[in-house]
Amino acid sequence: MRKLFIGVTALHLSLVAAMAQQAAPALSLDQQNRISELVTNQTPQPLTGVNFSVAPDVVVPSNVPLQRLPAEAEKLAPQLQGDSYLAVEELVAIVDTSSRKIVTVMQRMRRQENTKAVQ
Repeated sequence: MRKLFIGVTALHLSLVAAMAQQAAPALSLDQQNRISELVTNQTPQPLTGVNFSVAPDVVVPSNVPLQRLPAEAEKLAPQLQGDSYLAVEELVAIVDTSSRKIVTVMQRMRRQENTKAVQ
């Protein structure tokens, strides 16, 4: 009986760990920066004054429009395939399209343009 309990407990912990990995896809700092830059370039005017928290596991209200992630972002991070995003003030939230749940949040990044004059 004890072996059965240990086996069931181990299986349960494995499933919980697998679900946690699905809910919060791990992105490298480089992936975050590049995806944030892509989103910022595609959405220069972010939302302001939203009445919900922009944080992981928060469900985005249905009246707030979501944007499909650019194809290039999905190539950079295939685990985000089919996800959407939301740009709010200085943040980018990656959102699971079907549940509208925020899966990760990152800073909005802008590409540094070369400001030197060509001589």
